[in-house]
Order: sequence, then structure tokens, then C-alpha cells
Amino acid sequence: MYKLTEQDYTQLYPYFLPSEIKKVFGERVPSVRTIQRYYKQKGYLECDAALDLIVKRSWSIADMALSHQEWSDYVADELAKRKSKLIADMKAKIKKHDVRLLTELTECSQ
Repeated sequence: MYKLTEQDYTQLYPYFLPSEIKKVFGERVPSVRTIQRYYKQKGYLECDAALDLIVKRSWSIADMALSHQEWSDYVADELAKRKSKLIADMKAKIKKHDVRLLTELTECSQ
């Protein structure tokens, strides 16, 4: 069974809190604390703070034709799309790994 790696945690940062990663990927993640320690060792901001910074900095490229609410909705929508894509990509990676492992085990047992 595929276990998420530090590279995977980096790809999911900052879109998912460590607790969300654990909830979505369950036993494929050792613990929430493991992810938190990894982020801290790398010097990453806490996920909430990093996302807040992304939203804050997005204002520097905001479309001035949009209202404050429209821009906020647009940014929230783009972040949600990114989050969905990350989950889909990670699940595809896991499936590919698990299928390959199952195939190898099946071939070995024949």
C-alpha cells in the first residue's frame, strides 16, 4: 500500500491542513503530527497563514473591473479547483502504485 511521502506533503501544502490530509488519505499517512513536524522543519508557515497570504497577495493582481466580493469569490473558486485537482492527482498516483504492486504480487505468486 502506498504511503504518502514528504514530496506528497509538499505538493498538498498549503491547500490542505495536516488534519485534512489525514482525513482524506487515512492510513496512508502516519499522523497529523508527522506532517506538522515536516512543515515546521522545512520552515513553512502554518497552512492557514500561508493560504491567507496567498489570498492577500492575490489582490496585487486583482481584476479592477471586479468588485471586492467578485474577486474574493473568484480566488476562493480557484483555490477550490486547485484543491480538487490535487486530490485527484494524488489518488491517481496512489491507484497507479497500488495496481502496480498488486500486479507484481500476482506475478510473483504464479
